[in-house]
Amino acid sequence: MNKKRTLGLQRIKPWIFGDFEKPTGCILDGSCFGRGPCNPMVKEDIYTTKCPSYEKFKFQSFTPKARWLFAELIYHRKFPITEDVKDIYQTCMLCYTCNEVCGVHEPLDIVLGVREEMVLRGEHFAPYIKRNESFRENHNPLLQKSEERAKWAEGLNLPRSGENMYFSGCVESYRYPELARVAIEVLRAGGVNVAYAAEDEWCCGCLQRHIGEVPLTDATVQHNVEQMGNAGVKRLIVSCAGCYVQWKRYEQPIYLDQKLPFEVVHISQVLAELIDNGKLKLKKNVDKNVTYHDPCHLGRAHGIYEEPRKVLENIPGIKFTEMPRHGRNSWCCGGGSGMHTGNPEFSEFVTRDRLREAKATSDVLVTACSLCYDRFMSQRNQDNIGMEIYQLPVLVREAL
Repeated sequence: MNKKRTLGLQRIKPWIFGDFEKPTGCILDGSCFGRGPCNPMVKEDIYTTKCPSYEKFKFQSFTPKARWLFAELIYHRKFPITEDVKDIYQTCMLCYTCNEVCGVHEPLDIVLGVREEMVLRGEHFAPYIKRNESFRENHNPLLQKSEERAKWAEGLNLPRSGENMYFSGCVESYRYPELARVAIEVLRAGGVNVAYAAEDEWCCGCLQRHIGEVPLTDATVQHNVEQMGNAGVKRLIVSCAGCYVQWKRYEQPIYLDQKLPFEVVHISQVLAELIDNGKLKLKKNVDKNVTYHDPCHLGRAHGIYEEPRKVLENIPGIKFTEMPRHGRNSWCCGGGSGMHTGNPEFSEFVTRDRLREAKATSDVLVTACSLCYDRFMSQRNQDNIGMEIYQLPVLVREAL
């Protein structure tokens, strides 16, 4: 770990104190939550809705602008971190929309920094206590036994080491094991034989990092990186956007502060490459009208928009239609920051909104994130919505 790292308010001090050469404070223009064009620094002002928490709670206290102002008060004026303040910072999906439209600073980093500060002060978010304990004891936040993590891979004869390693993540390992098996199947169809760390694969730490529990994730980061190094990994393939964004964070100053000795890629990138190279042949007709949901941590966080669409466009028979809010303007799935644990009503409000949009657009909703898939499937089943939900590799398998 980086011994020189800082956390909490000290880490985000440049954003709230103005240490950078450029202006770093919020200019209070409201572009991070207001509907319609309002930011001249953004080329495409086509947002209709931006901040999920503002759309739900309808108070400016729940906007990126207000969260920056509260951080200023907490830092400069010793403003107390009350339960109300905790609620304001807890109800952020970390969807990256505010970062996308703000031309001055990084509002999302303010939220992460204040959450870190709460943890440093012993102010943990109560709804996640059991998930933190599960993460510490069983290396997953889903309250599952660590020895059951690798059950999905039984019979697949996956080696424990190799240049290509598949990181299944917690959601696939425990809730949707069939998704992990399909991922292996389509990768093999393209000539990519992957290894799997089995019980030596620990949770990436995404949820705990998002709720400010950075010190709790240190052992996991160290273990996972060492495990991949010992296995001779040159490329790590993930299917969950949460896993992807967290593995990319391993290189940041809060963790290693150095480049990883292997490449981290999303499975949509691998599939698109295999199609381009002619190694993955999609021959069967898949007669479906589909739309695609951009995961926040894949799209806005890392700019991966084209690869999933390239895969869909190469599936014979697919009729593809974009939702009104797509690409950098995409709406969140409702699962960010583990919100269905922290505030189920808020999470379901966001998910229902997205499913209504998807249903009005097409018959089938496709995503490229295990967590998004989980949120959509759960809400669809709860509300009895007549719509098919697909994880991208599953639709690819239908075309093999």
